[in-house]
Amino acid sequence: VFVFLTSMDEFTGTFFVGIPFVTTLPMTLYSASGSNIQFASVIAILLLIPSILFMILIQKFLKAEHLGGIGG
Repeated sequence: VFVFLTSMDEFTGTFFVGIPFVTTLPMTLYSASGSNIQFASVIAILLLIPSILFMILIQKFLKAEHLGGIGG
């Protein structure tokens, strides 16, 4: 989720530097959100699924004592 949000920040740089030639995921989502809301929604959900699965796997395999930090 955090990586996806960080990649959304690269929209500004891509928009000003290479808009006619470069098509990144944030540019695709931005262009789709104005014209086809269903397409943008499907892409957003498809991009969210791997993040959720990764968080579930991390929560399942890492125990609390490994995530506790220095004192934990």
